[in-house]
Amino acid sequence: MKTSKKIALCVAALCVFAGAAMVFAALRMTGFDVQSFNTVTFRKETVNIDGAFTAVAVEGGSADISVEPAADGRCFAECTVCDGVRFDAEVRGETLYFTFRDTRDWMQRIGVQNESPKAKLFLSAETYRTFSAQSSAGDVALSGMTAGEVQIRTSSGEVVLSGVTAVKDMQTHTSSGDVCASECGADAFSAETSSGEVVLSAVTAAREMRLHTSSGDVSLSDCDAKAVDVETSSGDVTGQLRTPKNYDVHSSSGDVVTPPSAGDGKCIVRTSSGDVVFV
Repeated sequence: MKTSKKIALCVAALCVFAGAAMVFAALRMTGFDVQSFNTVTFRKETVNIDGAFTAVAVEGGSADISVEPAADGRCFAECTVCDGVRFDAEVRGETLYFTFRDTRDWMQRIGVQNESPKAKLFLSAETYRTFSAQSSAGDVALSGMTAGEVQIRTSSGEVVLSGVTAVKDMQTHTSSGDVCASECGADAFSAETSSGEVVLSAVTAAREMRLHTSSGDVSLSDCDAKAVDVETSSGDVTGQLRTPKNYDVHSSSGDVVTPPSAGDGKCIVRTSSGDVVFV
């Protein structure tokens, strides 16, 4: 190795060591309290929701949103916000619009922060006509709710459903986030993601279940539908269904294992390089 390269490597190593030493010294001076490095101050706020509504529309933006039944039937939201960030709740035409607002310019977004904007929305445990939620980078979690239709879309956030019932369709879509659902039921259930995984447990659909991923795996445990349709490019598919099915499975280069076909239901699986295993 040339002398110049040796000198460069030594200088780089010394810079890394010096940086690590400075970080350790700064942490020691604050008693290892990482919260003291925050340059953005977050606070808790409660947003009250007044008025009757039969539908819910959530626009989460980059904030994490969770929705669950209110213990006393009173509708409100517990929010974590900072300067330039707020959540608005407004009832218009029998629809509750819950919206994340971020008015900060790019300079205000630069800094050190150990928290992020988020909201926990508490709703009465009635059956809503529709429930929809959209998010860019935030996660969306929904639990213990019933609606005629449920639609959730995110870009890079995750979708988590627990104990959710849709009288008609339950649709979820995310680009790079995972879709996880448990103890859910619908007439038709669909989940679509590009690079995320689809993980379902005790999810049933009276009519059909459609699952699509590009590179993510698909896992079904104790699930069922009259017709199950799964498509993935390079992900593995594993499943355990409640009732027998007529299996139509194809994998270009992966292994395929299924029970013997039986019954009236169908299970169609298409994957390019992933394995398919049903038990």
